[in-house]
Amino acid sequence: MPLVDISSAAEADLYEIAFYIGHKDRSPQGAERLLQAIEESCALHAQQPLMGTARPDIGDGIRLFSCGTKSNPNGWIVIYRPIENGIELVRVFRGSQNYTKILSP
Repeated sequence: MPLVDISSAAEADLYEIAFYIGHKDRSPQGAERLLQAIEESCALHAQQPLMGTARPDIGDGIRLFSCGTKSNPNGWIVIYRPIENGIELVRVFRGSQNYTKILSP
């Protein structure tokens, strides 16, 4: 079974996303739906790690894809790196964020 290894930064991103949507937006079900969509998309990309868009400008081996929920299907950017037998989830950003600036060395 393909592996999805979650970096500490990505884990913090997912926690902040869930907290914001679940508590600030007062939509725990929305947060759960989004986290499930991200998890399912990551599992699919772990099966086919080269499926995402290559972004060597961001980092060595970095790829990304967008995902979301029915109401906002491309609202989130998932940054990952293919690893042996799966992917490493590097970061998760809102699509409106300037993630290239945040990730720049």
